[in-house]
Amino acid sequence: MIKSVLVILFLATSTLSIGQVIFEKGYYIDNSGKRIDGLIRNDDWRSNPSRFYYKENESSASIELGVGESGEFGLDKGIRFIRETVDIDYSSDVDEINRNPEGAVSQLSRQRDPEWKRQTVYLQVVVDGYADLFYWYGEGRSRFFYRVANSPIAQLISKSYLKDNDESRAVVVGVNKPFSSFQQLRNDDYKDQLFKNAICGKIGLERVKAIDYKREDLRLYFVEINKCFGAQYTDNDAAAPRSRKIQLNIRPGLNFSSYEIETPTSFSTIRSSFPLATTFRLGAELEYFVRFSANHWSLLAEPTYRTYSQEFTRGTAKDKVNYTSIELPLGVRYSIYLNPDSRIFLNASFVLDFALSSEIAIQGAQTRTVSSSSNFAFGAGIARKKLSAEVRLFTGRNLLKDFIAIPNTFSNTSLIFGYTLF
Repeated sequence: MIKSVLVILFLATSTLSIGQVIFEKGYYIDNSGKRIDGLIRNDDWRSNPSRFYYKENESSASIELGVGESGEFGLDKGIRFIRETVDIDYSSDVDEINRNPEGAVSQLSRQRDPEWKRQTVYLQVVVDGYADLFYWYGEGRSRFFYRVANSPIAQLISKSYLKDNDESRAVVVGVNKPFSSFQQLRNDDYKDQLFKNAICGKIGLERVKAIDYKREDLRLYFVEINKCFGAQYTDNDAAAPRSRKIQLNIRPGLNFSSYEIETPTSFSTIRSSFPLATTFRLGAELEYFVRFSANHWSLLAEPTYRTYSQEFTRGTAKDKVNYTSIELPLGVRYSIYLNPDSRIFLNASFVLDFALSSEIAIQGAQTRTVSSSSNFAFGAGIARKKLSAEVRLFTGRNLLKDFIAIPNTFSNTSLIFGYTLF
């Protein structure tokens, strides 16, 4: 019965995940400057989009709009993109080392100056006021842009680059010059840009020097600048709902377990089938929500106490198994949100098992200490606010991994209830 429920939940969740598209209240502005309200598909936009999807209402068909058709779009909850034509530095951000027959070659730029490409893109508005901050991410590159008053939008410059320690050597990098002949340096001109163009009398050079080229640092600085000028501003990051990062769940439940073993002796093989037992389990699940996944993907760790004790009678012989352990499932979960308070989910885990003073006693054979193997688990469930329920199916586990010649399988299915502490 439990396995049937798990299969039904798995199929239902898989079907929903394939078809799941989330539209939220939003708007876009067309090329004539007209604002059109409706629903915008929330694609979580880790990279800045070149297009988006709009529909008038829940029952209408969606249409695709791109940079050429819309000058701005956004969601009511504080996410906003504007179309701008800007110069973007396409210098590599990552110091990747490529190996070729001639040696190691870093992908970092060999010049201090930005390597500009002029493009029309959607910039995400982070802070909007007298001093504006924008964000762009594409092809592995994170770039911030700014504007003060009515000045043109410009990129804040920050890049790593390589400088040749021996400029008298051949020019062909990576062929005649080994990678070790280069020194890695940084161009942090964004601090000069801020000090010259985005400064207020109450804010000094030391404050600017302390700013890292990170979204939170720059956001707080632009908020500070707007406050210093007494200007009205909108902090979109503060207005947008924050994604959950980590969650702790208490997870009591029931295990439905059985055990089978074939014990070879000098004269025959003893087959013992221990009956199904319903036992209590208690776990504490740590769930970490992956950034840029709109809380859909999360990583799991759930140390769990479990126990199983049963007897099996063979005529006048009586076999016993006493098995207690701490399980540690490490896995991944995908959640599908039915509404802001409810979700259904699927998870898969690799389960480590640490046996505690456990043994298997087969009458007519040696009593053996449990040495359990790892296995896998697959679950499906539903959560609403702080409460959750899950059905989890485990693959077979070997309780005597140190005894290769003894086939045995511990089978388990769990019904798990959860309560979120934070």
